Amino acid sequence: MARTVTAIKEQLTGVFISNDTVKQLYGLADGKTFSEQFSILSLESIIFYAIAFAISVLENIMDGLVVDVNNTIAEQKPHTTRWYALKAKAYQHGFDLLPDSDKYNNTGKTGEQIEASKVVKYSAVIETTTNSGVIGLRIKLAASNSRDLFPLSPEQLTGVREYFKRVKDAGVIVKVDSLPPDLLTMSWTVYYDPLILNAQGGRLDGLDSEPVQKAIREYLQSLPFNGIFVLQYIADAVEALPGVVICKINAATATYGGLIATNIDTMYLPDAGYLRFANATDLTIKFIPQSVIK
Repeated sequence: MARTVTAIKEQLTGVFISNDTVKQLYGLADGKTFSEQFSILSLESIIFYAIAFAISVLENIMDGLVVDVNNTIAEQKPHTTRWYALKAKAYQHGFDLLPDSDKYNNTGKTGEQIEASKVVKYSAVIETTTNSGVIGLRIKLAASNSRDLFPLSPEQLTGVREYFKRVKDAGVIVKVDSLPPDLLTMSWTVYYDPLILNAQGGRLDGLDSEPVQKAIREYLQSLPFNGIFVLQYIADAVEALPGVVICKINAATATYGGLIATNIDTMYLPDAGYLRFANATDLTIKFIPQSVIK
């Protein structure tokens, strides 16, 4: 970053007056600054100002050159999947882009208006390959509120797709979608401590009537967007609950887009980026009393 003329002059004059030969020639006193011993109209002061001004001009030219080089590199460098994911979250619904830019014109807009326009809250980008070997990007998106994730509206999705047509790298095939959650069904057997839970899985102290069901649903909501759903991990979360001795997942399936349900044996990557139970009956739990084992 270019220094000011004053800062450069102070550095130059500081070196000048600290020189022993200069001190002896001018009769300078220790501990005093250049400005305390030379008039601003003195020849020495004018010379140092001219030198400092020239250096400052050169530094500003170099700063501009660095900016130009960085911009050129940014424009020519192919972007990563992370860039596309971040760019999706930067989409502002109802706002126009600046000419020949991937930035928005937010002139005259309040912070609240700008934040409200950012409808994409979750994004994930994966590389895809067609049967013919064509490589492209699939961009998964989701909106959210204080309760849960949900798909973008058709109008919002149309806007995002047009946005990516304008900001994506030339030649890159991009597919943008925002889908309802993959639908999950699970069957569990939970062995519970009858000193803590009742036969329906509720806490005997009355604090929670469905702690196991709640923990399972909260685990699904805590998964990273487009994260892998692992049966062992959700079982670990349930077994960590007070009153749960051990548990077993008897069956788990998932489906999306009206396709036939897929059995989940170990793990599952949601096509939409997230998965939920469509109905309360999609989660069934059999509770069996069991003394503490360890």
